[in-house]
Amino acid sequence: MNNTTLELLEFHKILDEIKTFALTETARKLLSQLKPSVNERQIQNWMDETTEARSMLEANSSVPLPLMENIPEVMAKLGKGFVLTPRELESCGKLLEGVKRMVKYMDTMQAVAPRLASYAHSMFVLDDLYSEITAAIVNQEVADRASSELYRIRKRMAMVEERIRQKLHEILAMYTLCINR
Repeated sequence: MNNTTLELLEFHKILDEIKTFALTETARKLLSQLKPSVNERQIQNWMDETTEARSMLEANSSVPLPLMENIPEVMAKLGKGFVLTPRELESCGKLLEGVKRMVKYMDTMQAVAPRLASYAHSMFVLDDLYSEITAAIVNQEVADRASSELYRIRKRMAMVEERIRQKLHEILAMYTLCINR
């Protein structure tokens, strides 16, 4: 479809309206790239999917969409030797939790929306990875229990800090005595 036709249809206004429903910046970017189709089969397929989505919303208005915060940045780092930050790992954990909820939800919607529910078969529930992430990352920080070595190091650091505090307290007490004499 050419630009003149898109302008005549005010397609950009339609996209702008649709983008107001997007939950993430990534979704808004993808929506900006949408183009109309003249392929009758594709159009029918999209209409069927839309009808199923509407049926799902009518059956249960609460769709458990996974939180996709920072996921494009994380995906860009994967396989390139980068180390993910605790914040990025926590985002991965939230995504994994959301995927699990979505798969479960789509299983319950099989009768209402068979085509859309079948898409959930391409999603993988990674419970072990989710458990490891949630055990190791708490409030965007690496937890002491993330590894036995880290626990040992942090415990030793706390002991050293306490000794330093005690020594400073002794020094201050000694100087206070000297000043008061």
